[in-house]
Amino acid sequence: MSGKLNLLFAKPVMSFQNLLSEEEFQKANTWLKQHFENNAIDPKESNDGAPLYPEKGHGMNKTTVTVSTHGWDPNLQDNPQLSVFNQAVLKCCKEFADVMGYEKSSDYLFIKDMWAFIGKENTHIQQHLHSHSFISGAYYFEVPEDTKLIFRDYTNMHKVPDTFNSVNATQRSFVTKQNQLILFRSDIPHGTAPQPAGIDKLCVSFNVHFIPEAIFNTPGAKIGY
Repeated sequence: MSGKLNLLFAKPVMSFQNLLSEEEFQKANTWLKQHFENNAIDPKESNDGAPLYPEKGHGMNKTTVTVSTHGWDPNLQDNPQLSVFNQAVLKCCKEFADVMGYEKSSDYLFIKDMWAFIGKENTHIQQHLHSHSFISGAYYFEVPEDTKLIFRDYTNMHKVPDTFNSVNATQRSFVTKQNQLILFRSDIPHGTAPQPAGIDKLCVSFNVHFIPEAIFNTPGAKIGY
């Protein structure tokens, strides 16, 4: 006799290839690089000699991202130069929300905040999640070959299995590509492996949520347990 295996409680991730047309991609990519050049502070040495990569008003450890707009422009969604990009992101977020069962309220999604960063060789982003958000995402303007975005299962507290497989895996990685958008639920821990050699990574991250009216006035908000 053999049992029937059921896998419960999905952790959804959705990816979109070639989000922007070639023209819009080049336009946004050029503007974003110029935005960094005009505003970002160059890396410098910390007091103990270890590299430190500061933003305006914010410094980061040497193993994390190198230069980010988070300290001086965490609201890239408000820049008109990225309007086409923002519309494309929101359209994909709506599709993702519809798949997750929010088709009656997905029109009320908005970009809560958005920032960009430049990653250097061997830097990485530690595992983290995004609070006060529904959907988070990463879009890659430029990225070295074999750069990975890694998701982890934070609920597993068991013995390490003798053999890893699709049933017991606690980590999934996605190889990232230029002009690719990856969306995920904001409560899923994620980070990156050390960045491979090659070009610098230019990535935009963001958080998306529902406007308050959608949270409290849609049919799902009235369901009691």
